[in-house]
Amino acid sequence: MAGRREHEFEGVFGLVAGWTMSFGRGPSTRLVVDLVRVVPGDRVVDVGCGPGLFLKEAAERGATAVGVDPSARMRGLALRRIPAGLRPAVSVVAGAVKHLPLEDGSATVAWAVASFHHWSDPDAGLAEVHRVLAPAGRLLVAERLAGPRGWFRGHALTWRRPRPWPTWPGGPASPRSP
Repeated sequence: MAGRREHEFEGVFGLVAGWTMSFGRGPSTRLVVDLVRVVPGDRVVDVGCGPGLFLKEAAERGATAVGVDPSARMRGLALRRIPAGLRPAVSVVAGAVKHLPLEDGSATVAWAVASFHHWSDPDAGLAEVHRVLAPAGRLLVAERLAGPRGWFRGHALTWRRPRPWPTWPGGPASPRSP
């Protein structure tokens, strides 16, 4: 499953999906960056950066940003979206959440927007993101919800999860826990 997921955005499908993801997302992009309070000097890592919308927004706010994505197609789209004036602040690298190609504590902010549902092992992924976050670093995971049937069931979290929600010491066992 992980192998299929890592390459599902290659080829023509990847190009169409990447461009589809690129339009009409301005308000949600700004909301994500607002929620984690990106400020000049932040070092942002975008896990599963896709076509790079969030990288551009972070760089526009004075942060340096690294996008990590297993898809060469998505990495190419992300680089093309970055205006020349912001390119020194943005890099895009091959990788996946199971092994982020970044130094320990190198990021002050990390986010995974609409990519968490691709993680084959959410607990290990969260541990890897924790590794690259600096002390007091900020993390945001944002996903859309879809019904258990239909086309989006493989591209979003569904109401009936096939595996339990990730847990951590002292954390909730599910999003509905008190």
